[in-house]
Amino acid sequence: MSSGCTMHPGKAPETFLNGAYQGSDFLSFQGYSWKPSPGAGSRAQNVCKLLNRYRVIKEIVKNLLGNTCPRLLAVIAAAGKSELERQVKPEAWVSKGTSPGPGRLLLVCHVSGFHPKPVWVRWMRGEQVQAGTQQGEVLPNADRTWYLRVTLDVAAREATGLTCRVKHSSLGGHDLVIHWGEEERGHDLVIHWGEEERGHDLVIHWGEEERGHDLVIHWGEEERGHDLVIHWGEEERGHDLVIHWGEEERGHDLVIHWGEEERGPLG
Repeated sequence: MSSGCTMHPGKAPETFLNGAYQGSDFLSFQGYSWKPSPGAGSRAQNVCKLLNRYRVIKEIVKNLLGNTCPRLLAVIAAAGKSELERQVKPEAWVSKGTSPGPGRLLLVCHVSGFHPKPVWVRWMRGEQVQAGTQQGEVLPNADRTWYLRVTLDVAAREATGLTCRVKHSSLGGHDLVIHWGEEERGHDLVIHWGEEERGHDLVIHWGEEERGHDLVIHWGEEERGHDLVIHWGEEERGHDLVIHWGEEERGHDLVIHWGEEERGPLG
């Protein structure tokens, strides 16, 4: 047995009560009488004939379907209207996840505090959605808003210029765009090298936040025109930073940007 009602703006409520027997439609209540379902046979006809004799039962069913159900539905709709219409703007930020491997970054875009639930979040380069963007499950916050985490596994050298873009109904058609790397750049590490350094070790001291650790770069004659590999300690997460340089760079400055949170792979 199933029964209920539906309401649409500007229209009278629609009600229904249907009964089934052994998996097939059997009868229904329409208007003010019981009617057998098409193909239900003589048994359904006999049952409906019997039920239609009981006027009190028909009055109760008609009142429940035509009055009680629409009133209850209207109360529920009014109570939920403010919740359905509630719009809360999202907050978004980016961070680095656990490194997928040497020379790669896991970019994480966090979007939180938004309502209603539907949201669109992608990693982008310009107007192009990045293949490999992975979206997690939309999870509830304690304040009845929502949280979403979207990741992208990317080569470290290709992270520059990527953005996380968020579309949500609360933003009024204006996308929320977070640029990867802007908040990571805080301090500059300047490496000076020239003709006299070839074949020796270069020791670089950097900021207070690294607590007095030295970065030692080893290179020699054979590296000219090739890649310069910088190895740094366990506290910097044990990754290697590869800097491409050649003949023309000797005697110039190489500037590497990094911030507090980038004490893994420098970038």
